[in-house]
Amino acid sequence: MAQQRRPLAQVAVVNAERVKQALRAIEEYSKLLAPELARQIETIRYEWYTLEKDCDIGSPSRDIAQARLYVLIDGNDGKIVKLVPKR
Repeated sequence: MAQQRRPLAQVAVVNAERVKQALRAIEEYSKLLAPELARQIETIRYEWYTLEKDCDIGSPSRDIAQARLYVLIDGNDGKIVKLVPKR
């Protein structure tokens, strides 16, 4: 079975998420073995967030503009706070 090609933007979004996950994992692991390295990785991770934003990779603004329903979730316990239909 042939694999379908994804749009370039989708490939960029998926791989940007992989970079974030990898940097988080390396940072957490480094905290145990090399705290100074962990701080450097944290800096790189935040630089990646800035780069991602500057390149408009994974920008949720397009998705939000097309949404028909918004779900607000409380960050503390993950409970749904409110469902807000788009007007």
